[in-house]
Amino acid sequence: MYLNTGLYGSTIYLGTLRQGRPSLIRTVVKVSPQMLKVMGLVISRHSRDYEESGPISVPNDVLVATAEAYPGFAAVWDNDADDDYSRL
Repeated sequence: MYLNTGLYGSTIYLGTLRQGRPSLIRTVVKVSPQMLKVMGLVISRHSRDYEESGPISVPNDVLVATAEAYPGFAAVWDNDADDDYSRL
């Protein structure tokens, strides 16, 4: 997944990561900033509910690739355990 954010909306590219080759884009979703915020809240809520059953393990190579694509992501990921989900 790759996310491109602009002033009037966002574009989400869904596809397959391929090591050593360009990603294979399968679907492009264009959404308004309002819809992107709603999607983020819904995804956060579902992730929280899922984690109540047990931790979600993310492979290290996915974390590294995400941190390279989104600078500052590593700091957010490290602080994720301190998030307060009660507002959702």
